[in-house]
Amino acid sequence: MHRISGQFKVLATSFALALAGCGGGGSVVMPVTKAVNASLDAVSGLTEPVQEYATKVVSCATGDVPETALQGQVPAALRAAGFKGFHCNMEAVGNLRGEGGNWSTATFTDSAGHRCAYHSTAIPGPTRLNPGVPVIDITDPTKPVRTMSLTTAAMVDPWESLRVNPIRQMLYAATGADARGMGGGGPEIDIYDLSADCRAPQLLTSTALTYTKADGTLAPINGHEGNISPDGLTYYVGDLTNKTYHAVDVSNPTRPKVVASFDMLNSPIGKSPHGLSVSPDGTRLYAVAFDLGNPADLVNPNFKVNNGFITLDVSDIQARKPTPQFRVLSYPAYKDGNVAQHTVFTKVNGKPYIVMVDEGGPAGVFTVASARAACAAGLPPFPLARIYDMSDETKPLLVSKLKLETH
Repeated sequence: MHRISGQFKVLATSFALALAGCGGGGSVVMPVTKAVNASLDAVSGLTEPVQEYATKVVSCATGDVPETALQGQVPAALRAAGFKGFHCNMEAVGNLRGEGGNWSTATFTDSAGHRCAYHSTAIPGPTRLNPGVPVIDITDPTKPVRTMSLTTAAMVDPWESLRVNPIRQMLYAATGADARGMGGGGPEIDIYDLSADCRAPQLLTSTALTYTKADGTLAPINGHEGNISPDGLTYYVGDLTNKTYHAVDVSNPTRPKVVASFDMLNSPIGKSPHGLSVSPDGTRLYAVAFDLGNPADLVNPNFKVNNGFITLDVSDIQARKPTPQFRVLSYPAYKDGNVAQHTVFTKVNGKPYIVMVDEGGPAGVFTVASARAACAAGLPPFPLARIYDMSDETKPLLVSKLKLETH
């Protein structure tokens, strides 16, 4: 399908931005000093040196278009000339022009061998002919075909919640935020059965859910992020509106119900939820925590570092115990990033790791002001990824920061 060579070494988020380096010019990069690194390592619990920059690809295939400037940079002159994109050791084999998409994707192959792709879209309106999640047959990757669109409440705007579970052969989503204002999603959870034919998903439920707040009152959940446990029995929702993570029992996919919630306002770090991942056995939730960055925080010696992730013991939920509880096991935080986005659980040579990704730089989502504040503090202005060794889940150990030269 795709031509890929070499070793995969970087996980990165790309932004189409008009960038200026910390030095003020389009191609100037301010190096991070050892003194700054030492202070950040103290915050992160780092005891060993980490990789400062991702390794560049040393060779590209004939006909490829490699990066021509700093790693991760598209110079202004190239953009003005009509930038067509870089590619190295990878090529497109098929394309389906639709009406755009946003934050999450999923794929599934059914028992008949049909392979399907699904992606979020947002902001349904008079100019959108096919709102909702498009169902795309990619069995022949050179000729993708949209077979239908899913338009139930959550599928119209899934934001970052669209997920497939291959064991249960189902597609899940929570109503997102884009169409209703940032963080203002709705209470619906949608579940579709993909087992018969992934090209024609069958609706199992579109249910509005509530949860019990600390004061005992009921309130609607609000979707934004979401992820499914490996066994497909628990769907977790990151609720920005209510600053809460919710565990939704979907063992009966026609009757989902909230069984536990974790209030981020009472968490040891962060004030808001976002993305998350679940351990293979379903007993651990690796949930990000953040409090939107402020340039003034970078020069405030008394500022509490809030950005990072929380390892939560969710054994009670996985075991379906009565009145299950979330239990905090660890919460690494750091100052050289913000707007924590999501985590990815993985193993390398049998050892467990968490890949942690930010959406914003140290002073928050990228703006000229936030970039200048980060540079003035000797910090990289852009978000990056980092990898934690989880051999001792009570003491996550930062082993690598994945930076590009633009950092």
